[in-house]
Amino acid sequence: MRVQERNTTLLAERQWKNLYKDIKRDKQEVVKRLQDLQVQVNVMEHQVEETMVICEERVNKERMFLLELEERHQAAMTRARDYMVEQEKDVVH
Repeated sequence: MRVQERNTTLLAERQWKNLYKDIKRDKQEVVKRLQDLQVQVNVMEHQVEETMVICEERVNKERMFLLELEERHQAAMTRARDYMVEQEKDVVH
């Protein structure tokens, strides 16, 4: 009976050691995968930041262009109004 108990104990001990090794290996694989994923996330964040900077630059250029067009439009409207006032003065005189 003692021999059977000892064999059972040794078998259980081996199974626990194997299970521990498997869990340790799985944990190392998960940690490695998480590290790889973190690197990918960092790369993607950098790409998004670069894209945002490019978009902001484009939006700012468009905004400046629109402001310039608005200024030109206002100047043209002022000239047209002034011209119309002068024409009305000429017609009246």
